[in-house]
Amino acid sequence: MAGKEVVLTLTEFKLLLYLYRHAGKLCKRSAIIRDVFDYEDASRETERSLLNTHIGRLRQKIEIDSGHPKYIVTVRGQGYKLIVQPE
Repeated sequence: MAGKEVVLTLTEFKLLLYLYRHAGKLCKRSAIIRDVFDYEDASRETERSLLNTHIGRLRQKIEIDSGHPKYIVTVRGQGYKLIVQPE
């Protein structure tokens, strides 16, 4: 949100930083779970729930319309991609 200060939790910050460091590239769900949340062997259900919750909260804070994200986009069945300069 251009020029507006956003307060993030530590987990949200770590997630956004991870996505930023990989901006424009596909970040696989399993890699995010491993690298951001420190889970080596998370079940598919845990992975989905944990990541969906945090991605949703982050989108609510940084997207203009979190229902139609332009910055944190879902790559269906694979993961997420951070778009630094959306069209």
